[in-house]
Amino acid sequence: MNKKAFAALIGAALAGQTQVAFSQQEFTDNVIRVGVMSDMSGAYADNCGPSSVEAARIAIEEFGGNIGGTPIEIITADDQNKPDIGVATAARWIDREGVDTIVTCSLTPIVLATSEAMAANKKPYMLAGSAATEATNGKCNPYTTNWAYDTYVAPRAVVEAMMAKGLDTWFFITVDLTYGKLLEEDAKRFVEAAGGKVVGFTRHPLNSTDFSGQLLEASASGAKVIAIANSGSDMANLVKQAQEYQVTQNG
Repeated sequence: MNKKAFAALIGAALAGQTQVAFSQQEFTDNVIRVGVMSDMSGAYADNCGPSSVEAARIAIEEFGGNIGGTPIEIITADDQNKPDIGVATAARWIDREGVDTIVTCSLTPIVLATSEAMAANKKPYMLAGSAATEATNGKCNPYTTNWAYDTYVAPRAVVEAMMAKGLDTWFFITVDLTYGKLLEEDAKRFVEAAGGKVVGFTRHPLNSTDFSGQLLEASASGAKVIAIANSGSDMANLVKQAQEYQVTQNG
């Protein structure tokens, strides 16, 4: 998500859902604290990371820096794509550091655990780039809002467009995380519902730099579509290497 979009997210939240929630509580230290959490240095840093912090600052400045005269402050954290760090940080923010709302671009395990904690404490939790549909489906609560895509929306349009062109056999290169597996599962469901077939898949760890094995396996499968179920630097590296190896299937 780029800075402008992230800033719009923060501004909309402050003007809408967050303002309603804040009007129902008091701030003992007379400050509204917004926690911005994401991967600041790893595979997803370019998706969110430092630019999300800058975007939040821009949005709050444009919003006037306060709600009803109460000043807004930002604190940030690098969850390092590690659930234990992300969940512990959110708990510390809520319990000891007076954070009133969290905006996140974190991994699914972090999001689901933090969502429950935020709901229990009646604090708004805004997702921007955390794509698991479970956060707003099975784990839905009144305090969690997904402002971006999810693993249902993202693959559906792509699959429908590809299938309409007769590209009906698929092979997935998937990051070995909950997000990647959910994205693959949803896409597979849409492929099969449209009469297509998934002929295989391969998984890779987060923050991979060598995709030669996965690309060779995908190319050898004969699938008309090589579907990429990852993001961030993993996707960038994979696409570059696909061009280098002249893998010509649709991706």
